[in-house]
Amino acid sequence: MFLSKSAVKAVNIFKAIGIFLLCITALLFSKECSKGAENGIGLCLSTLVPSLFPFMVLASYITDSGLAEKIGRHLSWLTKPLFGLDGCFASAIILSLVGGYPVGAKTVNSLYKKGAANKNECKRAGLFLVCSGPGFLVNFIGVQLYSSIEVGFIIFAAQCIKTAFRT
Repeated sequence: MFLSKSAVKAVNIFKAIGIFLLCITALLFSKECSKGAENGIGLCLSTLVPSLFPFMVLASYITDSGLAEKIGRHLSWLTKPLFGLDGCFASAIILSLVGGYPVGAKTVNSLYKKGAANKNECKRAGLFLVCSGPGFLVNFIGVQLYSSIEVGFIIFAAQCIKTAFRT
């Protein structure tokens, strides 16, 4: 369904007014906005970056060095019947279990760009990447939010079990 030119113009005007009002609100509450942004950036720097960065570097190294394919040759007996994927995706699945979805997605994307996997295989591999890694779930969610390391491990285990049964 396509909109007429006048409807598109009205939508664009509505968007512009919304952005303008958002800017006015941010200026009126600038102290609160800047404090919120500062807290968000601090939380990201203290939690997200340390838990993701090393694994992102590892993911790049594994795919760029050809290690993903070498590991895959030895694990294809497991990845083909279990996930319906070539062995090179074993490293993506393992890395997502350790570092979370962004690390697994980075590995899958690198395999695609390198030509080691096609688009359909990569889409399928995305189904088996675990969303949050244990560093985030156990340390941040479990320990910092719920004051219980056990809760973090339970959430991580539940997430892994749910991911394993996707088809």
